[in-house]
Amino acid sequence: MTISQNLNLLRGKRIRVSVYVEVENAQSGRIGAEPGFKIRSSNRYFSAWLNAEDYKGKNFKGVISKEYTIPDEPINEIVQSGIYNQIKADKSKVGNFKIEVLDEVSPTFNDLIERLKYIDKKLDALGFVKTNEGAVTINKVIDFNDMTTNGDYLIGSSAYAGNNAPPNIWGGLLRVSGTDDFVFQEYIQHEPVRYLVRRKMGTKWNKWTEFQVKG
Repeated sequence: MTISQNLNLLRGKRIRVSVYVEVENAQSGRIGAEPGFKIRSSNRYFSAWLNAEDYKGKNFKGVISKEYTIPDEPINEIVQSGIYNQIKADKSKVGNFKIEVLDEVSPTFNDLIERLKYIDKKLDALGFVKTNEGAVTINKVIDFNDMTTNGDYLIGSSAYAGNNAPPNIWGGLLRVSGTDDFVFQEYIQHEPVRYLVRRKMGTKWNKWTEFQVKG
């Protein structure tokens, strides 16, 4: 399965592009983020910019965001994923770039790209068992909401999948990553192959989402 196949999950979705910006005494230029995708045969860009002419001689500290609807057409590849500091000011800073699917909790854009690469690399039946190396074996019933410490956890049986587990799972690998405020859980099942994810922002978990995986 290719990255472009995963990107097509964004087809027709409403998204929000956001980036954190700090500027002191803005003079000229711009600062922000501009991801781009090749959609069908054309490059399309979805930007969130702070333009200096709108804050001439002023300071700004906060999040710049803009909402878009992704065309319901084939998304072939990522053509651009950067943040840009093209502003003339006394001081400037840019970071924490995110793409969010509205009404869902989303990872940062860079994390999304790494996850898509991870799926491509790891989720084929031949190499799948290698992801279990170094995992902590779970041999008791767990509440998945309590699993917030970064690491790999081998769930040996569906009998140990307690509250808030992915639906209808067998044994598999739970991978946890993130910070106190943002936790990312992935559940990877070998036979049959399944890949499910969910995220926690603050105290709120979103529901499990399953990606269709083809060997």
